[in-house]
Amino acid sequence: MNTTDKAVEIGTYFEQFISSQVATGRFASDADVLQAGLRLLEEQQIQFNLKKSELENKDAGLVGALDDQNPDVRGVSQSVTEAMRTLASVAGDSEQSIPAIPATKGLLRSQIAAE
Repeated sequence: MNTTDKAVEIGTYFEQFISSQVATGRFASDADVLQAGLRLLEEQQIQFNLKKSELENKDAGLVGALDDQNPDVRGVSQSVTEAMRTLASVAGDSEQSIPAIPATKGLLRSQIAAE
């Protein structure tokens, strides 16, 4: 496996968090902590894509069923579908956007601004 060292600014909070994870013995190195975090992010992205695909498939089935019952519904259904897609692209998946450490969200922004 080809490894490359990269310098990334993560801020003092996360530097301390990573150090504490290594100090407790849960992880052997800083890199192991970062890799675990990236694995979780990757898993969340996979789950998001699966949910999105399932919803799109359900949506396509519902649109077809509604069109068969009432042709006037097609326009309304397409408008609702487009509005939902717009909201999803702007807001993202609300479950996925919940930070792993919500209590620190504001703290991190102020620390980043200070640094």
